[in-house]
Amino acid sequence: MEYHELWVREITKKASAITDTFRKKKNELSNVEINWITPDKDIRVDRVAAVDGGMGIYEAYGTAIYLVRATAVILDKKVNFIRKLEMGVVEPYNYVNERVRWARDALEFKCAIDAMKKSNIILLDGSISGYLNVPKMESFCSELEEYFKWLIKMLELAKKRKIFLIGVSKDTKTDFLLKNSDRYIEGMTDATAIDILIGDSIGMTPSMKVESVQAKKVLKEDYLKEFSLVYSSYMRLSKGARIIRVDMPEWIHDKDEDLFAILREISSNGYPAPLHIAHNDATIPKELMAKTSRLLRNLCITNDPEIMKMMKEKRRRFF
Repeated sequence: MEYHELWVREITKKASAITDTFRKKKNELSNVEINWITPDKDIRVDRVAAVDGGMGIYEAYGTAIYLVRATAVILDKKVNFIRKLEMGVVEPYNYVNERVRWARDALEFKCAIDAMKKSNIILLDGSISGYLNVPKMESFCSELEEYFKWLIKMLELAKKRKIFLIGVSKDTKTDFLLKNSDRYIEGMTDATAIDILIGDSIGMTPSMKVESVQAKKVLKEDYLKEFSLVYSSYMRLSKGARIIRVDMPEWIHDKDEDLFAILREISSNGYPAPLHIAHNDATIPKELMAKTSRLLRNLCITNDPEIMKMMKEKRRRFF
């Protein structure tokens, strides 16, 4: 029997049982209530900035060389860019992905700080509470030190200037709404529950405080204590669009309906267009990392021909 026939037969056989599983999950939501509102506000956005980053890793024997870059897109009467790029070596060779990600994020924080000179609305790709969570590390490292250094500077400046610092997560897996209900359902996310209970309507949940793990277990002092309060809201910015999670710091949590109006104003297909532009600009193409590895080999061979043996390609990863 061909695999296609096996595939059709298996799907046909299991479809009913899978449907029953979905139906059971849906029925478990029958007593869950979602406070879903649609603010009637219009806010004209004259200037907004969005920040995102990209990273690439080139691995040779026992060494990981990385390239990270970050973009701040500033939308005014025209589109302006702030761009930063850095290269480094992960040494010693451990926690490679995490350390390169922290290096990328630190660069994003630097871009956000520069963008605050031009806009009081800053969009970040990701969860603010996630930035504040303590990474699991056996020991401190230079990348993590830089990460916290620039995260703290960004938060301090944003608080001082009352910046609308907004974290946007398009693939949210959180379930804090369901956990606070009497009908918590294992494995179901808040976004899925909202889709089932609310349908495809435009709207948002009022912001609520989300517990954020502080960094005092990693840092000698609790530098992040004053920023530990983070508020989150789930939003759908256009009919039928994906639910996004929007994080905001404590100093603007009472402006959640304003944030909804701002994001609707600048969104396309339910997602903030400036963040989409920033993502496309900051992503590191495979071709760029390939050119980087070739140029590095040529430069290193000039200094030491034996380096060529170490720099034969083993594996590449792009994000």
